[in-house]
Amino acid sequence: MNLLISKILEHDQNGVLELITANPELLNQASESNRSPIEVAKATGNPYIYVTLLRHYEPNHKIEENWYELLTEYISQISNDWICSSWNKDIEYEIWHAIKGNPFCISGYDEFADLTPEIKNDLEYLSLKVDGWAIFEENQVVPIEKWNALYNEWLHQKYA
Repeated sequence: MNLLISKILEHDQNGVLELITANPELLNQASESNRSPIEVAKATGNPYIYVTLLRHYEPNHKIEENWYELLTEYISQISNDWICSSWNKDIEYEIWHAIKGNPFCISGYDEFADLTPEIKNDLEYLSLKVDGWAIFEENQVVPIEKWNALYNEWLHQKYA
């Protein structure tokens, strides 16, 4: 079995990243069932590996993807993994706070301060793809200008 496909199926994000960094040609090698690594990663339902592969694959290839849905799925997965909740209150703010380099969390979820650089890179990539950020209250992705205003208002309320 293709080593990259094995790492994808093992949900080994670090292993996947190491492989594609050292051997980017692996992104073009199909599985035994003739599926691309991107297709295999998407089928596993693991947004971390899928987005990592997209980030490394896309500069040379056009990808058709619902970026808005993928961003919300990614945030929801973080919420589920870190807090055991599909979308915890204010998680979009807490994660944004963490990916923008703030060393602490405001609402007591210190776990987000430990988001890996790879996850932060994935989230920044997705944010750029949609030119915005996901927000639960409106169940959508809002434009980055609106998001920045909402985030600054939230931050001000937390420090008030």
